Amino acid sequence: MRSNRRRHSSFHTVNTRIVAFVALLVLICAGGAIVNLSLRSSISAINRDIKQLESEQKAINDDIQREKTNWAAMITSDEVESALRRHGLHMENPRGERIVDLSRRRPGGASMSLTAEYASNR
Repeated sequence: MRSNRRRHSSFHTVNTRIVAFVALLVLICAGGAIVNLSLRSSISAINRDIKQLESEQKAINDDIQREKTNWAAMITSDEVESALRRHGLHMENPRGERIVDLSRRRPGGASMSLTAEYASNR
């Protein structure tokens, strides 16, 4: 007598829920790895930009300090006198009648008064 039963194969089928769960875990891990790599890449790019900007800031601060030093050296009295001689300028203190004092005001008069006492004190 022949049996109408199906033959049982030696291959056992795996539960589809387990396969779906494992596939989902693999996708989540792969997505996390991609996100991690992209974040690391953007952080390293930002770090490079920060280092570049810090070096530019240091160079600018060095330039500012150098210019301050040059300016301090240029405004010494010896350097000013040599610049005046170099450009052919002759400067001297003004005479007393040419000095105008703007600090005092006459009660009803002009706001400027010529003072000889200022020049005599100099």
